[in-house]
Amino acid sequence: MLANVNGTPARVQEKSAYVATEVLFEGLTAATEYEVRVRALAPAGDDFVDSEFGSAKASTQAPVPTAPWVEIGLECVLLNDKLAVKVTNTPNALCMHYYLSTANVNVIGDKLDTEEQVIEYLLLDYEDGVPGIYRDKQVLTCNNNGSGLNAGQKLFYYVVGEDAAAKTGALNWVWFQVPDKAGDEVKVLDKPEKREGSEA
Repeated sequence: MLANVNGTPARVQEKSAYVATEVLFEGLTAATEYEVRVRALAPAGDDFVDSEFGSAKASTQAPVPTAPWVEIGLECVLLNDKLAVKVTNTPNALCMHYYLSTANVNVIGDKLDTEEQVIEYLLLDYEDGVPGIYRDKQVLTCNNNGSGLNAGQKLFYYVVGEDAAAKTGALNWVWFQVPDKAGDEVKVLDKPEKREGSEA
């Protein structure tokens, strides 16, 4: 079956081989309005003519934001022949900006601060230009200012996302241990899911 989507012909999958009252469009963009124009084609050899186009507009749903607003990935690498941990941040659709830093103690696990307090400090420190506080940094390489990390060393990493209205999501954080060598899995000692009793 052929249809016309926003002025571009598109082939669509009929849901039923006999009565195609529903069709499936693939490869559309989230949160986008589309106009579909459809007409009936007259069988060859009959005295009938093709129908006029009928049209309808519909919008696709916005993506459902993931929680936490910024996902964290960890990888042990070599940087100038020294151990480092590369942290990759993946913000969700809500994030306009995200803020991140590290510490050498398990701030949340040791109950030094609450997640809400850490978010407040993080944002204030960024505004005050405190070194080691970053915004929108997709990859942060933890390497102890170039001197490298030691196997078995533990670090606390934390990040929070902020939407266009400056509303922050939940803090995402991880307390991890540096492995013996690059390429080995970074051992996660504590993170929000573990504290909720999950096996994650």
